[in-house]
Order: sequence, then C-alpha cells, then structure tokens
Amino acid sequence: MTGKATWSRLLTIIALIGVGQASLFSYSYVTKRNPVQVLQNNLPAMAAPVAPTYLFNIYGEWGEGALLKPMAVAVAGRRIYVSDTANQRVQVFDYDGKPVGMIGRPGQGKGQFRFPYGLAVDGRGQVYVADLYNGSISIFTRDGEFLGYFGEKDPSEDLLKGPAGLALAGDRLYVADVRKSQVLAFSLDGRLVRTIGEKGSEPGQLLSPNAVAVSGDRVYVVDTGNDRVEVFSTEGSFIEEFNGSPNQDESLLVNPRGIAFDGRGVLYVVSNLTNHIHGFDRDGKPYFSFGNAGADDGNFYLPNGLTVDDQGRVYVTDTANGRVVVYQN
Repeated sequence: MTGKATWSRLLTIIALIGVGQASLFSYSYVTKRNPVQVLQNNLPAMAAPVAPTYLFNIYGEWGEGALLKPMAVAVAGRRIYVSDTANQRVQVFDYDGKPVGMIGRPGQGKGQFRFPYGLAVDGRGQVYVADLYNGSISIFTRDGEFLGYFGEKDPSEDLLKGPAGLALAGDRLYVADVRKSQVLAFSLDGRLVRTIGEKGSEPGQLLSPNAVAVSGDRVYVVDTGNDRVEVFSTEGSFIEEFNGSPNQDESLLVNPRGIAFDGRGVLYVVSNLTNHIHGFDRDGKPYFSFGNAGADDGNFYLPNGLTVDDQGRVYVTDTANGRVVVYQN
C-alpha cells in the first residue's frame, strides 16, 4: 500500500505540473505577455532601509582625557579608535565607549602626530594613522607601539602630500590625499599601484577629497570641494557621480566628509556643513537622512568621520561637540 500510494502521489504531482505549464503557455499565447514578468511586477516592493537608531555618545574622560576635535573613527576587535586630532593623538575605547588607551603623541618624529586624521585597522590588528600635516601614514600595534611608516621610509619623502581618509579593501590601502586631490591605491607592502582622479571639477576629477570607501569593484570618493561623491572602478576608470539631487544641481551634500557602507549595502555620507548624515543605495539613490544641528543626543555640530562595524553600529565623529555619536541599524 505504501509503494502504491507514493506512486499515485507522484503521478498526481506530475499531472499538476503539466496542467500548470499548459496554463502558462495558454496565458502567454492569448495575452502576448510574459507570465513570469507579470508575476515579478506584481510582487510587493521590498521595504527601503531606514535610518539607524541613536545609542550613546563617547566623550572620553573628563579633563585631559576628553576628545578634542575628533576627526575619524575605526572599529576592529571590539575596540574603537578615534583620531583625537586637536590633542594630536589617537584614543582607544572598548565596545562600551570606555577609554582603554592612547596611541601617539604630539610632534613630527616617529610615533608622533601634528594632525592625525584617517584611520584603518588591518587583519592583524595593526593601526594605520594618516597625518595630514606630517604627510605620512604611521603604523602601530593595537597597543600603541610604533612599527614604522607606510608607503615611504620617511615622511619627508614626497609620495604623500596630505593623506586624510583611509580604506583597507582586500590587498589594497586606499588613501584620499587632500592636497593632491587624488586617491592613491597602495599594495599592503607600501608600493603605489594606482592613482585615481585628478584635480578639477569636471566628472572624474576631484577637489580636496577627504575620504574613500570601497564596495566590490567600485571606489567611492567624497569629492569634498565639489560637494559630491565620485565613483570609479578599482582600475581607476570614472563611472558616475551623485550628490542626492535628481538632476545634479542643488546638492544635498555640503562639504561632504566621511563615507562608509553598512552590511545592507547602504552608503552613508556625512554632509559636514548641514549637520546631516545621508544614506544612499550603491547607485546614489537617496534612502534617508538623519541628524540636525545641535548638541542633543543624535544631533551634530560639524560631523566629519564615519564608519560602520560588522554588528551594524554606525559611528560618527561629532567634531565640534567633541564626541563620537553611536547608532544601531
């Protein structure tokens, strides 16, 4: 009985499949329409991503331990690294925002900073710090021991002019150079592989770019002086640009600074002078914005850097308010 029942059910399923195929063929023949396309067009649209929710602020400790003009932030290994720029150091916090250490000190020598800016952390926990004024990228252990300069033997060499935002992607370190108005792509042994963009205001050109993000085979650059985002291939070819305006006239981005992707594929861009953070899709279509001018929780005064960790936390350096504002997707 069991074998006969199974065979009977199988014959019924085959018959139903045949009826379904015949129905689809008849529909297509009579209406001249693709039934699969009709079905796809009538599926409910996926909900667009929404803005993250405010969690808490990071200020550092009172007095000498307070953040002063924080410019950039990076997260790795449950540690939060913040460019404490006006104090000429990098502060390190645990995942709850409590101070656990400091990296660097004021100066122009090894392990010293004049204007620490962009940050990145590699898979070994080594911390890369771009110094805009010293024109160098220094590498430290996670505990703050100076290991050496990246890309050149000494900051007096001329390869980097004004390194700002950093992005590690695969076997490349991408550096937004403010003074060169270019993005420089290096191999991880410090060899310059490619330059992206050139100084100017035309499509594919850059003016004082402050940060860079990489997604797949695309490089996204905040073209700060031109109030837009420029998109290139990893080979350096220009692809497109966007500023949040449908016809690229009045930009939503005013003096844009930080840029980063989250795990949903949302691209966050900091609009520094409007005190907003904007979320876009990969092609520059706006999803949302959040933040306003102010010192209340969730607001900003001249926000600058931004990163997103693998837990969906969004970190924004709220520069003039002397803090990092943390959100959760």
